[in-house]
This record gives sequence, C-alpha cells and structure tokens, in this order.
Amino acid sequence: VPYTYSWDTAVGYDDGPHVIKVTAVDTSNNEASEELNVTVSNTLPPPVDNPPQVALVVPNNNSVVSEVVTIEGTATDDNGEPTVEFYIDDVKKSSDTTAPYTYIWNTGSETNGSHIIKLTAIDSKEQKTSTQIEVTIKNTTVDDTDDNTAVSLSPAISYLSIEKLEGSRLQISWLSPESDNIIKYNIYMSTGAIDYSIPAYTVNYPEHSKIIEGLNEGQEYKFVVRAVDKNGIEENNTYVIAGTAVEDVAGQISGMVVPQSGMKITGESITLVADINPDNTSSSLIKEVRFEYKGSDEEEWQKIPVSNNNHPNPDNSYPYFIKWNVSELDENNYYNVRVIVVNKNGLEDTTAGYITIGLDSNDPDIEESRNYKRERIDNRKENIIMMGEPNIDRLCEVKIGAGVLEEPSTMIKIIINPSISATISKGMVLNNGNNLVSIGYIHKIDLENGQRVFSKDIEISLPYNDKNNDNIIDEKEVNINKVFMYSYNEDNSKWEKVTNSTIDKTNKKITSKTRHLSYYGLFMVLSSNLSTSHIYPNPYKPSIGHTSITFANLTTRTKVQIYNTAGELVYDDEKDTPAGELIWNAKNNKGEPIASGIYIYMITNNAGQIKKGKLAIIR
Repeated sequence: VPYTYSWDTAVGYDDGPHVIKVTAVDTSNNEASEELNVTVSNTLPPPVDNPPQVALVVPNNNSVVSEVVTIEGTATDDNGEPTVEFYIDDVKKSSDTTAPYTYIWNTGSETNGSHIIKLTAIDSKEQKTSTQIEVTIKNTTVDDTDDNTAVSLSPAISYLSIEKLEGSRLQISWLSPESDNIIKYNIYMSTGAIDYSIPAYTVNYPEHSKIIEGLNEGQEYKFVVRAVDKNGIEENNTYVIAGTAVEDVAGQISGMVVPQSGMKITGESITLVADINPDNTSSSLIKEVRFEYKGSDEEEWQKIPVSNNNHPNPDNSYPYFIKWNVSELDENNYYNVRVIVVNKNGLEDTTAGYITIGLDSNDPDIEESRNYKRERIDNRKENIIMMGEPNIDRLCEVKIGAGVLEEPSTMIKIIINPSISATISKGMVLNNGNNLVSIGYIHKIDLENGQRVFSKDIEISLPYNDKNNDNIIDEKEVNINKVFMYSYNEDNSKWEKVTNSTIDKTNKKITSKTRHLSYYGLFMVLSSNLSTSHIYPNPYKPSIGHTSITFANLTTRTKVQIYNTAGELVYDDEKDTPAGELIWNAKNNKGEPIASGIYIYMITNNAGQIKKGKLAIIR
C-alpha cells in the first residue's frame, strides 16, 4: 500500500475514452472491483504561430531629421529571424534579413517636410506586421536673400587622406570648397565607435590639415572631419578614415591611393590601388597584398571578389591593384576598404588603416567598367588618375596638376581600345610611307567640359608587358627601345611622336609630358621598304654572349636567305614579320651551328624589294 501501476498511454492506445478497472483479491479469492472512465489525449494541439513583432527604434516619432539618417528597428518571431522591409512614404527602399535591422536614408534626396517611415516584418509563413512613424525633414538650403553659402548637404570636404609621420604622429588632410560661410572644421577621433558630441580638435577655415600628436604606437585611430558654418550648423558626413600610429615610418605602406576616402563610386570594374613604392627596401619582403572590405556598420572584414582573373586578389606583384565589381552592393550603405600586406614569413601588416567610400550611380566621383573610366578631377589639387589595363598586370596613369583646368572641376574620361575611325587608322601611315604598329592598347583621353589644351604640362603614362624583364615586349618580340608614345593630331589627321618621353624599364611604362588630350598609344615604326633594314650583331661572336642574329627594320612579310662565299644556300626562312624583326639562331637548315666565316645575306619582302649585305661569324 499504496498499490500503483505506470500506464504508458502513448503505446498501443488510441486517443479517446478508455476504462480503468481495479480488482482486489484476498487470500480467500474474494474479489471486489471498481471502474473509472478516462479519456486519452496524446495528440498535442498545433503550436500557436503568432505573427512577427516589429518596433521602430530610431528615429523617434515626430522628430526632425536631416542629411543622412540611420533607421533602426527590432523584430522577433516564433520561427526565427524575420525579414524587415523599410518604406519611405509607402515606397520600398530596402530590406534586411538579420539583426540589427538598419537602413541608411539620405534625406537630401527628399523634399523638406513631413514623411512616413514604415517597417514591415515578414516571417517564414508570410505573416506580416507593420509599424510606422512620422518625421519632418529639415535640410539646410540656400537662402536667396543671403549672399553667404550654406554648408552643402553633401560633405563639405573631399579627398580626405591620412599620412603616418615619425614619432607616432598622424596627419589628416582634406580639400574644401571656397566659401564665405564655413568658419571651421571639427575633427572627431576614436579608437572605437566615434562620438560626435564633442570634437577632438578644431581647425579654423581655410586650414585643411592637422597633425595629431601624442598617439600610442601600434594603435589604430579613426577620424571624421566635418565643416561648420557661421550659424554653428555642422554637416554630418560619416566618412571614416583610419590609420595606425608608428614610431618609425621607414618601410611603411601608405594604404589605399585609389580611390580616396569619401569618394562615391559605381561600376563593374573599379580599380583599387595600394600605395606601395617598389623602390622601398621593404617591398622586396612582400609576398602579397590583399584587398578587403566591410560595411561601415559591420565588424567582419572580407576579401574583395575580383571582377576578372587577370587581376587576382591577393596580388603578388607590383603594381598592387585589383578590379572590383560594386554594381551588386547596396547604394544605401557606406563601405570601408583596406589593404593587408603579407610578408614572406606569412605575417600580416594592418597598419595601413582604411578608407570609407560610398556608392552613387547617379552622380559618382568614379565610374568604371573593363575598358572605360570616368573620374572627377579638381582644379585645386594635383589629380592622378589610375586605371588597370584589361589583360595585363599594369596601370595607365594620367597626372593633371592644380590650376590648369578652365573650370573648378570636371570629369576625365579614359577609353581603352576605343573604336577607331578610318581617318584615324589612315593617320598611322607616316609621311615617309612607314607604318605605325600598335604595341598594347590605344587610349582615348578627354574631359567632359571640352577642354583639350592646357597651359602647363600634364603627364600620361602607358604601360607595356615584359614579365621576364628582358626589355623585349611579350608576344611582340620588339625591343622596348624601339617603342615610342604617339598622339593623334585631329587638326592634320596624323599620329605624331610625343618627343618629351621617358622609358621606365623597372616599372614597365613610358611617360610623356604633353599639353593636349587626344588618342594616345605606344607604337613602333614598321618600314614600308627595306632601305633601312639591317642585321645585328655583326660580327656574330658567341664567345662574348651572342645567342642570335636579328634582321631589323623589315616590312610585314620577309624572306631571309644566307649564302656562303661559294654561293651555296646554307639557310633560308620566310614568315610574317608584323613587328619588323626576324630572329635567326645562326644555324643552318639542318639545325647545325654555322661555321666561322663570311656569309652573304639577302632579304626579300612581298613587294619584291631586295636588300643584300655581308655577315661575319666568329666562333
């Protein structure tokens, strides 16, 4: 006593009414029974599937907002994280699938006045819940009765840069528009999240740089610079630039050089360039350079996916650059971009810091595809425009100094391998009948404001391909000393050699100084006849390192014949010579080295022209 029995109603018993009977039997076999009616119910009721819950946290209802606003909400659901959609005046702007649910709203694209912000949470069963608030946009505008210019809704500074200085110092520099209304710049600094309540430093207009001292070596610092007008109104850009303080700057990398912090970009093939000097002694210790990015409100960095395999990430050779497809990224977000330098021991250097860029397909500072680039240039500064060549690991570069533009700013356009008209192609035939043969790509360079001529020199650098450093252009078999930069003269429809040029055989580029924009390219001259054709070396001496004999200044099709003094043919060859050269290994038709002696060579082209001469071989 008590008498018990455990009954598992889930095994062998259906849901429904059942009878429990208890019978007691004594030692004399007398019985007594009692029954109890019960109902078995093992099937659980379906779970309650409530619709998602959503709340709008920032901004507050009936608040006044301006410029760039971060809208933040929370959402929960019985079945996991819901999707949250963001609406402005019932127009869907964005969606977010993970907490924290945020949307960066640029109110500068909206009219001043009342607007409705709505958040809708949607769960996996398509159940929806919405919440909304009303806000008032009040952006600063220009007062037609006031001669002063208010601070622009867009950042009133541009081209923000950071430089490491000796002694754990950092220098912040920027450009700002000429204005009678800007009185100072507030500089915000932090090692974590930036607090915009009190600036760390203030610089009076028109100063546009600040050296930050007393920093901790090895610590990364973040900076934002904002302009303040005479009314005390501060524009509220959030373009962060970061750098690490170091005691000794020798061998340090500068980080991103293209694009610059604060720029707005768009396109399927944006050139990103790391500022690493190949003459720096530490450059020989570099294994690779990796390009990374993250959303400005995110913590985790990720490797940037490249837009083509010709420019891999990481990049293991100078110049260090990649091409980035940003067309699928959210234009409502800002992005941080940085470079990581990995040395040959596998150690990573993150001291280069990072920049912040925005996306804008309507009014970008840089727009770029595989063969096309537009970039905003500014008359207040030296402009260096870099563009990755499509199929080689090199950059073309245009350098336009300050004070040479006819307008405060404009867009420069570079087209690689543009469509060439018959007139431009005809101009490749020189006055003496010789032909220009393109080595690499032709580049069309112009400005959108129509300016073609400058009062001072500008620089144009075009690259060539020579991976094995033998001064012979890859796939062309042309010595770089025979290659020159030419530009197209639209006035006389002729290509003309740019005389003020230099060859940089270390960095594989030819740089020319000029004062006009047009078509530019690297060319060699291909003779129209054999009058200047010749051979070298002559005499040929393997004992001093000669390995082959070159027939130079040929036309497009060449036949070469070699005779001994007895008039016997010992070697002949005929082939296309688009580069104007034919190389012979000094062996006969049987592949045997030709003996020492005097030989007669005869060159014939497809026009029937003949050039003869003597050749000495001394073994």
